[in-house]
Amino acid sequence: MILNRACFSTEIGILYYLWLDEGQGPAVAALNVSGEWLEDYIYSLGQEYPGLFVSKKAFPRLEEAVAGYLDRGLELKGIKTVFLAGTGFEKRVWKEAAGVPYGCTCSYGDLAAMSGRPGAGRAVGNAMGKNPVMLIVPCHRIIKGDGSPGGFGPGPELKKRLLALEGIIF
Repeated sequence: MILNRACFSTEIGILYYLWLDEGQGPAVAALNVSGEWLEDYIYSLGQEYPGLFVSKKAFPRLEEAVAGYLDRGLELKGIKTVFLAGTGFEKRVWKEAAGVPYGCTCSYGDLAAMSGRPGAGRAVGNAMGKNPVMLIVPCHRIIKGDGSPGGFGPGPELKKRLLALEGIIF
């Protein structure tokens, strides 16, 4: 398998990403604000996919879409994802979270129910903490049942900033 990797500057810092261009067209496999996280993720994928080759190649459409979201508040649409790691439950959670509409939020508990495991809000929180594709799988839209923001790997201020971009103020 050939994974492409690149990074680009945004108003929230440098975003690092991986993407595949196989089969049904380009799909993002990882997007994160941490280059260290990306290196660890590539290493873990190498353990799971022997023969993994990582090439340096940009995905301009992704970069333009993310810039449109961060700079002008445009919805991120039409960017496919592929989950190369994660348990079956984590992948279900990420798929359900990807469906939370722009400008809306969903509680960890509600997302657990949508993922087929009512009462598993804590497990959903753990899955969201492992989300490999931030922004596209909008883990920032997943909040606590009491309406407070909850956790976010890159930090609570960035979560509030992304939610405010979508019109949700805490």
